[in-house]
This record gives sequence, C-alpha cells and structure tokens, in this order.
Amino acid sequence: MEILKRLSLVVRSYIATANDKLGAIAADEGLRTAQSSRQARDELAKALERIGSLDRPAAATPRRITPLDKLAPDFRLLGLDATAGLTQVEAAWRRLASRADPKRFPAGSEEEKRAAEILGSLNEAYARIREALNPTEGRFGRLEL
Repeated sequence: MEILKRLSLVVRSYIATANDKLGAIAADEGLRTAQSSRQARDELAKALERIGSLDRPAAATPRRITPLDKLAPDFRLLGLDATAGLTQVEAAWRRLASRADPKRFPAGSEEEKRAAEILGSLNEAYARIREALNPTEGRFGRLEL
C-alpha cells in the first residue's frame, strides 16, 4: 500500500508541474497575441497617416510631367520612389498587403474595416503601377483565343 501512495504522490506532482507549464504557455501565448494585435494596430495607424498625407495637394513643379509622375502618390503609398522597378513594387505590395490583411483582425471590428479600406487602396495603386511598368501584361490578359 505504501508503494501506491508514493506513486500517487509522484503522479500528482507530475500533473501539477505539467499544469503549471501549460498555464505559463497560455500566458505567453496571450501576451504574444496582445503584442501582435498592438503591432498590427500601430502599422494600420501608420498606413492611415500615409494615406492621409497623400490627400494633401503637392506643390506645383515647373518641370514636365511624365506618365510615372502621375503615379507618384501610388509609389508613395507603397513606400517607394518613382524609380522603383516592377520587382521592388511587387515586393512592397506583398509586404504591405500582408500587414493590412483584414483576416488579422477580429470579424466585424473597426480595425478590420480600416484594414479592408487600406488593402483596397494598396491593390488599386499596385494595379496602376503594374499596368504602367508592364503594359504588355494587360494586353495579354485581354487576349481572346
């Protein structure tokens, strides 16, 4: 009978230790989730500020306007300068689109709605830049067989 009591104590000890470890893991996961959510909100706020700065009128420039100059707000939205190539534009778009993914936020929340707006404006800017930098892709897309 003494052996059964000792085994019982050992098993209870292991269960208590495992329970403590699971509690610590759950607390760490909750902390990581909160940090991730806070980081996503901060990135969303920065993106909204960037979009808000695009609405301000730019100073008049005396130089000739090229087709890429018309896309300057789109390049700024993606965080690039107008000399960026198609691969840089695509990489920036992918990075920002993954940050503004509405699925990262709780369903029906204000953050989800703002993320959807930002993602829409990012997609529109990317489409305009892609068409300007690679017009043949659009022509082949409309080609009928």
